[in-house]
Amino acid sequence: MQRGSQTASGRLGEGKTLGQGRMRWVALTLLFLSFLATAHGARCQESGLPDQPFLRFETGMHTAPVTDLAVGAAGTLIATASLDKSLRLWDGQSGRLLGGVPVPQGDGLEGSLYTVSLSPDGSKALVAGYTAQSWDGSPSLYLIDVKAQKLQFRIKGLPAVVTSLRHRSDGKVFAAGFAAGAGIRVWDALTGRTLAEDKAFQDATVSSLAFAADGRLAVSSSDGFVRLYAADFRLLARVSVRKTGTPFGLAFSPDGRTLAIGYRSAALVDLRDGLTLAAGTILSVPPGETGETPLVTWTTVAGESVLVAGGTRADTDQRTLLLAYAPQKRKWSVLGTVGHDTVTALAPHPDGGVVYGTADPSWGMMGRGTAEAPLPAIHHEAGIADFRDVASGFFAVTPEGTLLEVGIAKGGQTPWTIDLSRGLVRPGPAGQETVRATASPGLADWRNGRAPLLGKIPLVLEPAETARSQALLPDGKRFILGAEFSLRLYDETGRLLDRLITPAPVWGVLPVPNLPLVVAALGDGTLRWYHVTLENGLREQGAFFLHPASNRWVAWTPEGFFAHSDSGGQTMVGYLFNVAKAQSPTLVDFAQMYRLFHKPGLVWPALIDPIGARRGLDLALAQIGDIRSVLGMAPPPSVALAQVCPKENTPVTRGFHVIETTPPPPSVGGSDETDPCFAPAALARQAGSSDAIHGKDAAVLSVMTLASTQKEVALRFDVEDRGGGLELVDVLVNGLNVGRKRAFEKRVAAPPSPPSASAPSAAPPSVAEPSAASSPKTTAIAAAIAPAQPADPAQTADTEDFPFPAPPLRFERAVTLNEGINRVEIRAYGQNGVYGRTAFDLVVPPPPLEKAPPSPAPAPHSRLVVLAVGINDYAGASNDLQYAVADARTFATTVRRQALGVYEEIRVIELYDAQAERPALEAHLAQLADETRPEDSLLLYFSGHGEVDEQGLYRFLTPLAYTTPEERGLDANRLVELLGDIPAQRKMLFLDTCHSGAFDIEEVSGNLFNETGQFILSAAEASETAADVLPGTQNGVFAVAVMQGLERDAALRSGTTVSALTLGEWVRLRVPVLAQERRLGAQHAVFKGNNTMAFPLTHILEEPQP
Repeated sequence: MQRGSQTASGRLGEGKTLGQGRMRWVALTLLFLSFLATAHGARCQESGLPDQPFLRFETGMHTAPVTDLAVGAAGTLIATASLDKSLRLWDGQSGRLLGGVPVPQGDGLEGSLYTVSLSPDGSKALVAGYTAQSWDGSPSLYLIDVKAQKLQFRIKGLPAVVTSLRHRSDGKVFAAGFAAGAGIRVWDALTGRTLAEDKAFQDATVSSLAFAADGRLAVSSSDGFVRLYAADFRLLARVSVRKTGTPFGLAFSPDGRTLAIGYRSAALVDLRDGLTLAAGTILSVPPGETGETPLVTWTTVAGESVLVAGGTRADTDQRTLLLAYAPQKRKWSVLGTVGHDTVTALAPHPDGGVVYGTADPSWGMMGRGTAEAPLPAIHHEAGIADFRDVASGFFAVTPEGTLLEVGIAKGGQTPWTIDLSRGLVRPGPAGQETVRATASPGLADWRNGRAPLLGKIPLVLEPAETARSQALLPDGKRFILGAEFSLRLYDETGRLLDRLITPAPVWGVLPVPNLPLVVAALGDGTLRWYHVTLENGLREQGAFFLHPASNRWVAWTPEGFFAHSDSGGQTMVGYLFNVAKAQSPTLVDFAQMYRLFHKPGLVWPALIDPIGARRGLDLALAQIGDIRSVLGMAPPPSVALAQVCPKENTPVTRGFHVIETTPPPPSVGGSDETDPCFAPAALARQAGSSDAIHGKDAAVLSVMTLASTQKEVALRFDVEDRGGGLELVDVLVNGLNVGRKRAFEKRVAAPPSPPSASAPSAAPPSVAEPSAASSPKTTAIAAAIAPAQPADPAQTADTEDFPFPAPPLRFERAVTLNEGINRVEIRAYGQNGVYGRTAFDLVVPPPPLEKAPPSPAPAPHSRLVVLAVGINDYAGASNDLQYAVADARTFATTVRRQALGVYEEIRVIELYDAQAERPALEAHLAQLADETRPEDSLLLYFSGHGEVDEQGLYRFLTPLAYTTPEERGLDANRLVELLGDIPAQRKMLFLDTCHSGAFDIEEVSGNLFNETGQFILSAAEASETAADVLPGTQNGVFAVAVMQGLERDAALRSGTTVSALTLGEWVRLRVPVLAQERRLGAQHAVFKGNNTMAFPLTHILEEPQP
């Protein structure tokens, strides 16, 4: 392993310093053009934080270029910064995502992060970029608590945008480089005191900073100079090193005696004297056909010290290269390829090799380990659609706009088709006639240009804005121009009729021939529909986001109503709401708003009939409100894990156990025999380690490691009502609901007493500002580094907005875990139906290898439990059904017969008519909670009437539902509660329900899936009623489709099993075909589930039907 110094583009040294990366120099140049005018502190019109929601994508990876990265001293933690306005934390060994932290949001560039640095102990991260400029008129630097994954502090009033941040190897000092000639500034990391600054940079922008192990600081800048400062920050040398390019990346050699310099606009690496900056060696041109190498870092590869360089340097196939120079051999070699886009960040890994970031976006690691024991390379990509130059390939629509085909790879390749009339999305071309966009005649110099012309008429764009796409509208006169951050509507004379700000470059525009709609393909991976009118110009109608890597998608309207793929997608998109200038925004994703805003029946019509869909949208808005109004009433409840306890030391109950109304501060745990429970900090796993740690560095609280024997634990957690009431609490393990608590009363406490005169005062506002959740200190940084003190209510930013809540409730819930990683999520629903949550991983490691394995216990026999419920006989006139009992009985009989080849034991419970009264039905479900095991499989088939209540929640109607109000039936909340108590981890719910009132079974099925995590297969869609009988049979369409699938047709091939997944997919496709064949009218089935949950149902011996 190399020893040495921290560098501007990598970490080398003493096992304590941190690796850093650099942002894309091309992006740096372009972005600075747009904000240099305000970088010196010109005041903005805004007086405070924006209060509107900001759209946020969550795919497990950045969705915009990675601009910088830092590697923890021990190699167990990696931090990446991005133009998507977030910091992400990764396991430095496995590459697994540990969490992320967004910063306060604004329009346009506001919140974009250009640089990141980690403190030597890995507990804090500094990030900055175009941050707070929009509301303060000057930028801020944010300090992130890595363990808690939240913004804790900020330094405001900076002279210009920060372009580079670096910690010294001892962690006592950090430095920042600025744009627009503001130079550099150095702070004491413990007190926040400014130690030094150099403003003599004229108009130059700092490109890179690099600390040597002895504290020397090197700085490169856009004026072609490199500066060298002593450990006491005296200027030692200022040398113009401009050659054929501009100096950019800097890296001290391990011994600090050599400074490597990478250059923009040249494939050039320069080695200079690290003590004086005297000229040294200009290395030979590195391998590659085109491109430059501005990023440099020292590391070890297979035990050999090398200098790694990267940037846009590419081979003949335009694959971007990472290049390694061996000083001993004086020879370049190719370390590896990293895709087809610019390398934007580069850092060494303590285990050898490098960590890189790219503009794709992607990041990865390569070259780690030794020659004898190399470690595998790791590469993470965003996995989103790349719409660059989409009009060159697949980008077309049917005349009525019901079918859209679009290429998701650069150049419009790799087509996918969106059927908007049916809400279906699939890979492949449309398979029918479609219409492409027509270019506007006379439009010139528009492609990737900044001065497009209509004939001789200039179309004036914003400063530094670039045109990306254009199309003629069907009227043959007006045309659309897509630009870097706007969509523009012009008439035939070149007059600008309207302009909308877009969140990303508009790479393609496609008018719908017979509708006043335009589809735009954006750089953030979204498709957007815009309504084009003479009166109102452009108005966004809706959007669509596809994640091809996971086959998930989500579509939504500006009001917040959404639809998603059967395999999920509701967690991929959400909204960020600013809380305070020094506090992380609150993220509320679509899943948290599911009950209110999951409205597929509103979303798809809005994208093909903007006028006709308006009435339904307005009606829903009148009933529910839009996103801002719903969440503006009060934030969702907060949830925090307090302790993890061995199950044998907790009350053994099937439900929730309320421990105390006001929880005491949680103990660290394990300190004495009387306290067997552990707080999260005591179990936090050092990234990449398999052992629990106690107070070590770089721990992340979202990952906790238990003993290998602890597969049953009790979770203690605190739930706080933040003003919107508390209705439900759910616990989910690996996506499955394992417990629900209902019925809370709203509790409101008295306001806190005013602070005493002796209370500590806040830091001077011109210097620093703590998070609303932090204790204010008189120094700029000490508050964030010192142990957190209880928050002063008088200093809390949001206490004036909502009633003062009562102290949190503490609950306990026992859960069963699997060996390996268990994802745990705890949700708390407010009375408006929106939930807050906390999520974390509990890791159960395998038994130690050095111990002799115990004699394996005999595997439990496989068991399938079936509960079939059918109701024909309802009290009251005209409510009876004819075939509901037959459908349930057919299902039970078919499963009992077909599952014999899969399960050793099949237990079938059948409840028909009076046997299925609500109390009896609940009693049987409760009995299953006592009798089933985690390894069992459970199928529930409900056939009868169904409805939704006034809250939009589904209810299965039992026999007395129409005559006895208190026996209305089994509602969704109670059903989810009972299912959560049943230990069987594999469940599938069949809803074969008729209904007389109009409700959307898609919404019902989606809600149940979102809240249970189990497979849901339902019988009808929208306001349809399930067909009561299929001609020639004694069963309805849905029951026949299920029976056919179980018997044979849902198998993929002969000799295989029918699984819950294949059955659901087959029935979903089969039901409308059966209904059409028998002329029963339109009928659809709805299926919710994904392939991570699949389990076998029946075994097929003969060839399935095609």
